[in-house]
Amino acid sequence: MPELTRALEQVQSVQMAGRDWSVLRTKDVVNDLGKQVVLVLRDEISGQLEYRQSALRVVLRDGVDYETFISALPNAKRLFVNPLYGEIGVDAASIGAQYAALISDPRVLRVNFIPLATPVRAS
Repeated sequence: MPELTRALEQVQSVQMAGRDWSVLRTKDVVNDLGKQVVLVLRDEISGQLEYRQSALRVVLRDGVDYETFISALPNAKRLFVNPLYGEIGVDAASIGAQYAALISDPRVLRVNFIPLATPVRAS
């Protein structure tokens, strides 16, 4: 496991694609894109680790306004919105609760952790 920057007060559980995952800790990474907060998630059955941004991509049902919806979310910072989805930054300490709240909201079709952005290097 890579050296981690921030231990969370408690391990947060989320269910993705029918499997239980735990949000373990974070690591701050600085690269060509600037500073990223990397979440370390663990599949509770296989032990597999995944690394994601401390951010969520939300797809809403037709007719729900992204700007209005996101502005009403506690502990969320608007990152990006287009007609297909909205992206929010969430502090790692509350991302599990925010994820759970979003997947149970009837206005929400889908929620995903945002993959890490990796800089492109010319060869």
